Amino acid sequence: MARLRMVGDARLDLTEGVTAIGAAELWVDDSATMSLPAGQTSQFRLQARDSLRVSASATVTGDGKGYTSDKRHESCHAGGTYEGGFHGGGPAGKACGDYEWPVLVGAGGIQYSSYSNGGTGGGSLLILCNHTHDSEVVIDGTVSVAGAAGSQAASYGGGGGAGGSMLVVASRLSGSGTLSADGGGSGAGTTSGYTSYSGSGGRIALHITQTRRAAFAGTVRARAGQPSSVSPTRIGPPGTVFCMPDARALLTLGNITTTPGAGLPTVHVRGGTTVTIAGLADGVVQTGHLLSHVQPNDVDGGGLTTQTRSTVMRPLEVSVASIRVHEHGRVVVPPTVVVRGASLTVDGEVVGLHSLLLDRGR
Repeated sequence: MARLRMVGDARLDLTEGVTAIGAAELWVDDSATMSLPAGQTSQFRLQARDSLRVSASATVTGDGKGYTSDKRHESCHAGGTYEGGFHGGGPAGKACGDYEWPVLVGAGGIQYSSYSNGGTGGGSLLILCNHTHDSEVVIDGTVSVAGAAGSQAASYGGGGGAGGSMLVVASRLSGSGTLSADGGGSGAGTTSGYTSYSGSGGRIALHITQTRRAAFAGTVRARAGQPSSVSPTRIGPPGTVFCMPDARALLTLGNITTTPGAGLPTVHVRGGTTVTIAGLADGVVQTGHLLSHVQPNDVDGGGLTTQTRSTVMRPLEVSVASIRVHEHGRVVVPPTVVVRGASLTVDGEVVGLHSLLLDRGR
């Protein structure tokens, strides 16, 4: 559609089965509220071509829209009695999800015995607005995918739900509002022994190509849920907030010298793997990045298969001849890609592309 605008105290409650909303302009103004579908198990997409705006008193909420009590994604820690849901934080090895590209729905808190249910986890939201260099997301209000608090029944309190996932992919991001993936509070028992932990924080990632995160003057948080006053030390772990720096530049595939008879070198991006070609300069180390410098000699005729979850490669003007993105694989590329004398084969997903020039390639 051309425009979706919510004004006054309008409320849009999306129901199960709705997975995306898209418009050229998508504005949630005044004190309007947009609520994501309940019972999410996959990420909801909110997409705008030109602008997406949430005004100062407006809200987009996925609070408590994730997994219900005792339920979680199979990759997340199951937890035990007294515990809240885990997602962006947890004991060593117990966190789950991808901090760079979060998609998981928040886990439900743990039910206390058979009495009080755990809180529902937060939902999962993708905000996508990067069609042009001027496409802009303005957040002056609240966008939240927080977990819900555990319930209280008889003398017992259930664990808080984990915060969900929020992924913002935009050309520009501004405003002074709040982006939140907090965990849910713990249910209050009559004594500390009957009180559970709050839920862990979720995960938020900002991939902004034309402005740095500093252009957004608001709050970005993924805190643990509030513990009960009955047992203030039973608090879950915090989640993660990640901001991808605007370091991408021109990428050229091809123009490398190969060994005669070796065939055309290829980088294979297998399913479940994300390769981010971010244009990082030599010697630059960004916190949270795994740098894998792929050189011509590293890519032979048999191809290079990436096995890591996320790889950031420096500018590849002469480093890679071809890229094959297999089903369920993902490549994050610079805004401008030139394929010259090589091939770019996509059965999976390519993200971040604004301009593609095919020059003696396919």
